[in-house]
Amino acid sequence: MHGLERGVHSFNLAHFADSPAGLTAVSLSAEAGVLVITCSDLGIDPYSLLGHNTANLHVLQNAGNMVKPFDATNPTSSDQVECLVSQAHVDHIAVCGHLPCNVANALLQEAAYSEAPNVARWLEYAAMTRSILAQHYSTLQRRFLHEVFVQENVLLQLEHLTTVPIVASRLTKGTLRLHGLVYSTNELFAYVPSKEQFMHLSDGG
Repeated sequence: MHGLERGVHSFNLAHFADSPAGLTAVSLSAEAGVLVITCSDLGIDPYSLLGHNTANLHVLQNAGNMVKPFDATNPTSSDQVECLVSQAHVDHIAVCGHLPCNVANALLQEAAYSEAPNVARWLEYAAMTRSILAQHYSTLQRRFLHEVFVQENVLLQLEHLTTVPIVASRLTKGTLRLHGLVYSTNELFAYVPSKEQFMHLSDGG
């Protein structure tokens, strides 16, 4: 993974497992409830991301592994996440991006969707990622942009998760943990907040 700029995000370290292998270790427990939010463009069975050791594993797939920020004027904005966290005894939520990603390519190229306005509106949930790249990665070589975009988008969607009331409440109580993942060429990388980087599961796990 290409290194990320430090200081772009300010996550509460207590909300994460500070080890690349954190979620893999969790998946060994049949008691753990895990929700994985990943991209519909993912090239593998999403249930195989963590192996088959987790009995209580739930998957939400959509274009770009997006999470709608909570909107008090639209109570259904985060209904899927809210339903699973409250009803399926979810203890861990992972947002998983992947490389390569067609959605990320479209966002990087600022593709026009005049004939698909709903798609355009959906992709706005990642619009801030473009702003992050413009502000913090303006000198980055073009060949690294896609990889960094995918990583930064995972972190943005994790920020969106923390706006969901039930998620915020469980994080405060310490009964829920967040995880950022990127799947690339049969390998899984996890976000380590103390280092502010995605690291391979074999590194420091």
